[in-house]
Amino acid sequence: MNERRIRQLERRKERRKRKILFAAVMTGVFLLGLACGRCIVSASKPQRTSYKHYKIIRIAANETLWDIANIYMSEEYGSVYEYIREVKEINSINGCNILYGQRLLVPYYSTETELPNT
Repeated sequence: MNERRIRQLERRKERRKRKILFAAVMTGVFLLGLACGRCIVSASKPQRTSYKHYKIIRIAANETLWDIANIYMSEEYGSVYEYIREVKEINSINGCNILYGQRLLVPYYSTETELPNT
């Protein structure tokens, strides 16, 4: 009876070792898959480098700061208000009035060094 009990205990120990080894291997596989998945996801996102430029423009008849923002603003700005605030700050404009023929320095972002089509 003693030998039988000893064999049972040894089999239990062996099963326990296998379960622990299996759990460790599965955890390693999961972590490896997680790490590789992050690499694949980050590698698939195109990295866009944008450059900030400035351009002097002349205000056309009936043109507003909103019109200028629609032409030159890009996704780097959080909102139209943020863009207009920067234009006003650069050009020392207090209110919202701009005049026909007035020249403004406007910022814009581009992935190239060329001016945007306007």
